[in-house]
Amino acid sequence: MKNEVTLRNFDVPIRRRFHTMLKRLLTTLFFVGAVLGVTSRANAQYMRILTDNPTDNTRLRAGVGVTTILTITLDTNHDRSGALQT
Repeated sequence: MKNEVTLRNFDVPIRRRFHTMLKRLLTTLFFVGAVLGVTSRANAQYMRILTDNPTDNTRLRAGVGVTTILTITLDTNHDRSGALQT
C-alpha cells in the first residue's frame, strides 16, 4: 500500500510519454498558429488627443488648480495624413 502521492507515472513506457508530450506540443503549436492566422493586424490606427483649451486645443490649460478635459479619439480607418486605409 502506497502512502506517497506520485506526481509522475513511471510505470508507463517512455515511448508513450514521449508521444503524449509530442501530441500536446503539436496541438499547442497548431492552435497558436490558427489564432495568429485568423486574426489580422490593423492597417491604420491614428489616435488624436484634444483638450478644451480655447486658444489651442493641442495644449493643456496653464494655471494651478485648473481642470483640463481631454478628448481621446481613435480612428482605425484613416492614417495620420487623413488618407483612407483598407
